[in-house]
Amino acid sequence: MVCLLTPDYDVPFANRAFREQFGEGRGRKCFDYCFGKQEPCEFCESFKVFESGEPHRWEVTTPDGHVIDAHDFPFTDVDGSRLILEMDMDITEQRRIEKALRSAYSYNRSLIEASLDPLVTIDPGGLISDVNTATEIATGYSREDLIGTDFSGCFTESVKARAGYLMAFKEGQVRDYPLDLRHRDGHSTRVLYNASVYRDEAGKIIGVFAAARDISEQQKLEAQLHQAQKMEALGTLSGGIAHDFNNILAAVVGFSELVESHVPKGSREGHYVKRIVEASLRGRELVKQMLSFSRKTEAEKKPLLLSSIVKETAKLLRATAPSFVSIRTRIASDSMFIFADPSQVQQVVMNLCTNAVHAMREKGGVLDIGLSSITIPPSDENIHGMKPGPYVVLTISDTGIGISPDIIDRIYDPFFTTKDIGEGTGLGLSVVHGIVKQSDGYIFVESQPGKGTAFTVYFPEISGEATAEAPEDTAISTGSERILFVDDEEAIVELGEDILAELGYAVTSRKNGTEALSLLLRDPSRFDLVITDVTMPEMTGVDLAREVLAVRPDMPIIMCTGHSHLVDEATARAAGIRAFVMKPLTRRDLARTIRQVLD
Repeated sequence: MVCLLTPDYDVPFANRAFREQFGEGRGRKCFDYCFGKQEPCEFCESFKVFESGEPHRWEVTTPDGHVIDAHDFPFTDVDGSRLILEMDMDITEQRRIEKALRSAYSYNRSLIEASLDPLVTIDPGGLISDVNTATEIATGYSREDLIGTDFSGCFTESVKARAGYLMAFKEGQVRDYPLDLRHRDGHSTRVLYNASVYRDEAGKIIGVFAAARDISEQQKLEAQLHQAQKMEALGTLSGGIAHDFNNILAAVVGFSELVESHVPKGSREGHYVKRIVEASLRGRELVKQMLSFSRKTEAEKKPLLLSSIVKETAKLLRATAPSFVSIRTRIASDSMFIFADPSQVQQVVMNLCTNAVHAMREKGGVLDIGLSSITIPPSDENIHGMKPGPYVVLTISDTGIGISPDIIDRIYDPFFTTKDIGEGTGLGLSVVHGIVKQSDGYIFVESQPGKGTAFTVYFPEISGEATAEAPEDTAISTGSERILFVDDEEAIVELGEDILAELGYAVTSRKNGTEALSLLLRDPSRFDLVITDVTMPEMTGVDLAREVLAVRPDMPIIMCTGHSHLVDEATARAAGIRAFVMKPLTRRDLARTIRQVLD
């Protein structure tokens, strides 16, 4: 649309398009054309051109809602009159489309920003054209930093990322493509990359819309589930083999001790037998660790002064550790109590310290054992999601070889070890982990290869007093009472007869509970003590004890087991059984238990 304007608002010329838009009529004023008014418009932009003498562009909305884009150019006619050449374009539809596009963009942008997953658009050349806020957070880079950069550079494996992008172009989409998203600070996050192409009106691919779903937490939960399943499997295995294995060890330990008592002191034969006993007892401890770590044995918890165990362990380590390993202890207070099993906590301290010394065996270093207290607040400052409250904090650190990032997630796995054959079972840290969890505590590890490792253990702190341990009596107790010994294992029966006879007792043995009960019923006063196994055919030791106590409520009973799901110490004592002991027992342990029951 084209027209001419004079300083007097006349329109000496208007082309057909102008007249079709605004109407016919020679001699009409410009304001009459546009708005049907009788006087000039105060806001008229065109006449500013007469004042400035410069071209001008402006927009105006007519009363009927049309948006006009006006371009005004001042010039002087051949007769010297001043005129304006105005070129108008109706951009009403264009503005409507632009508004709709802005609305659509705002809507789509809101959807993209609402996503907690990183979302990006990528052009056909593989360059990022846009990102959402979640992408900025996940990568550590701003939107301005990312736009125009190579998409594959956001991942640790750029070649693999590029392949996924090209696959989306070829197939139209990619689903659940695993990649590691790189952060600006160097760490990476495992994500599943999903992408779809988008096209123009002609169907040509003009880019890729991609999303990255963070699955690191999912992987962590899956790893925890896998760990729990392994723990359960090992627990089942431990419970299954413990009884038979401990019976075997009981025979090995018992007969070896009998041989040892009959060979000259200091002889080569005596040395060999002593080694057999030591190896068998290590086997017993291994089974204990397996059962403890798989929670097949109950902890004997009581108020415990942790500083005493730390000091005792440090003293032992100083006597046994290589001279090139320096041991430092830092104990903030001697009045920090926890509620735990003393022997189990000692295992925790000893296992962690032993591992630390082992890590420094080549170049030496410093083993640092620290003990302090802390209160975890019930707020966002709560580290690692721990329960709020007071804790005693045990830290054991070394300056050794450290733990590789590739295996640090596996250190608590049962039977996983980096030590050479004969140097470790791979149960040490598994046991530590199980004990800490049983004690309602937490354990964390930090390590740098070549610089060292630090374990931090949090035990809930209590107020109380530790129970003093009675000094161990080194003498082997004897006696002369009459004992009924019951076990279904022939070797154990023979062993029991020989050990008890050597200790001075009059022993009668039976290989099953039915025979033992029949013998006792014939003369209930014939025996002073019953020692019975738990797991036996025909009649279990639990049933035997129940029948015996029905006849003689005062009969002392010692129950022995390699491992049994039928009874534990608490249920045994509740049933009137005087003592509940685990096989294999040493001769000294058996002798002491008998005297404790009879005396």
